Amino acid sequence: MFKAARDQLLKAGPRLAASWRDLRGRGMVGLFLFEPVVVTLGVLLAQSFADWSRGKERDADMEAKRLAAVEAAGYAGIVAAHYEFVIPCFETQMGQIMLAANGEADVDPIRLRRPSVRGVRAVELEADTLDEIAKRHGADHAQSIESANQQAGLLMRRIARLEEGWRAFALLDPRYGTPAPADYRKARESAAEILQTLAGMRFNAATIQRHAARLDANGEDVRTGRSARSCDEMWTYGDAWFDAYDLDGSDQPILPNLYAAQEAR
Repeated sequence: MFKAARDQLLKAGPRLAASWRDLRGRGMVGLFLFEPVVVTLGVLLAQSFADWSRGKERDADMEAKRLAAVEAAGYAGIVAAHYEFVIPCFETQMGQIMLAANGEADVDPIRLRRPSVRGVRAVELEADTLDEIAKRHGADHAQSIESANQQAGLLMRRIARLEEGWRAFALLDPRYGTPAPADYRKARESAAEILQTLAGMRFNAATIQRHAARLDANGEDVRTGRSARSCDEMWTYGDAWFDAYDLDGSDQPILPNLYAAQEAR
């Protein structure tokens, strides 16, 4: 069997050689070799273009995410400045509630109600995206984006904790009857927990503002109002931030005065 195959190959050899000489004589060898080269180059060019297109898409996606994160940091920076004003007002009130729980101070019913405050948002980026941002915009830029948004996320969670803890103060509201000793104990415990939450919020706010400044993220889209100018103004109107439609032409709140409403009852 092997001998027969060998004989066939030996017989085919001269024919193949003759065919090759014929192609070369007619100038067909170059064409014969050129076609696979063209096909290979075409495949390589198509692959290169596809890689380039995917790279451009990745770059555009990364840049869109970066801008969204910077914008969120700017917004968080404005809200953080707002909380730097709000936190001392809340801390003072928590102290008053703790004293009242021990019978050492009176409780202002209006100040048992939590004023409205601004919320915050955060954009969390994946590690790969942050790595790309660091390559294109610098490690400090990427680190500030990550830190500002991480701290904004922590601030969001602490705001929720603040809201939850504040509910206990309704136990001391005289509109709902005379508080029992257990009500005062519960309110005192909640006030102590809120003081811890406020300490964390203070750190979050300071860190957010520092990184927002590094990013030059000014959050201009939320400058359509103002914070309350004093703790008294905040408690009087039950709002720590006044939107533009909450203010009159002289920049004074047009919201209901809670103390006036209380006296009218």
